[in-house]
Amino acid sequence: GMKAGSKCVIAGREIRLAHFGKKHPFTAASYNSYSRVLRNRDELIEAEKEVGKAIVINRKVYGGNGLPLAANLNELGALRLYQGALRGALKAAERGIKILKKSGVYHEDPNTSRLLDVQGRALLELRKYGPANSSLSQAVKLDLKQVGADHPKYATHRANLAHVQEAQENFAAAEQGFLEAVRVYGQVLGRLGHPNLIDTYANLGSLL
Repeated sequence: GMKAGSKCVIAGREIRLAHFGKKHPFTAASYNSYSRVLRNRDELIEAEKEVGKAIVINRKVYGGNGLPLAANLNELGALRLYQGALRGALKAAERGIKILKKSGVYHEDPNTSRLLDVQGRALLELRKYGPANSSLSQAVKLDLKQVGADHPKYATHRANLAHVQEAQENFAAAEQGFLEAVRVYGQVLGRLGHPNLIDTYANLGSLL
């Protein structure tokens, strides 16, 4: 699935570059998607270049608080988490959340819970467990409202909240969270070989 998806993203990027050129918002969207592909391949320096190009275009076209920047900041935040640049990840997430609030779409935008997830994971790594719990609890609440309890996005964010709850020694809540993620990936989606499911089983095992 990921290989086929990557091919589509790369093909789309080439078409947009040819049709719209290097400075168009449509091309920026492709740069952002391609950054995610590179991040999944662990090509982090190249990924950062791609999302950087997207940010430059969207800033120029929409201004510093333009809505498309929120998606770029989510990608940048996730990338910085991968790089272990926790304060950079936190900064990107906070800026993205601020833009969504300013634009009046905080409760509706699909990027809100993603940005809250990046924020929560960075805070967890920085051992700020209370604020991390707050961010991830908000993410889970929004996911339930936006996509429901059978969605992989909800499952991922619920498992990340469980990590925080485990760090806070709230073991019953953490167990519940990991079991929720197992239910979604295993029973609802039937993805028995999904890396997230395997990770969640490992996390649940070490918690128990």
